[in-house]
Amino acid sequence: MLEIGYWGIRGLAAPLRMMMEYTSTEFKDIQYSGDDWFKVDKPKLKELSPIINLPYIKEGDSIVTQSTSCFVYLSEKVGLYGGMKDLELLCEIYDFREVMMTLVYAFRQVCRDKDEYNAAVDTNCKKNVPRFLKKYEQVLAMNSTTYLLKDTPVASAFHLWEL
Repeated sequence: MLEIGYWGIRGLAAPLRMMMEYTSTEFKDIQYSGDDWFKVDKPKLKELSPIINLPYIKEGDSIVTQSTSCFVYLSEKVGLYGGMKDLELLCEIYDFREVMMTLVYAFRQVCRDKDEYNAAVDTNCKKNVPRFLKKYEQVLAMNSTTYLLKDTPVASAFHLWEL
């Protein structure tokens, strides 16, 4: 059985979990807190992969880590991979995610007070969000599809849904 490991939040594992649910694929959802990850499982999993990080997908003694690699691996496994164009979109959507994370993750310390937050919202909502959404609208128009690449969802659709 596949195991998906990530923090106890939706975050980067949400698209992975969605793909599993969409395809009715059984999986074990491992959700970590700080000590469980850093002191217990990460040291053990380093034996399988020196670059281990969250999220990861484990199947037996095989492990895949890093979000985009996990999206591609899992989508290939469950029949939701849309090829190179899907990979391009996964990377593009990750860029969009990084812009949005400046607003929602306090640990980034980009918005230290209400004024900084309001300024970031203004920049993101008036400049960055429309720029990304316009690209996705152009992809949809170019492909004449319901989802970004096809009339059924592929990995990039799940990543974009989470945002």
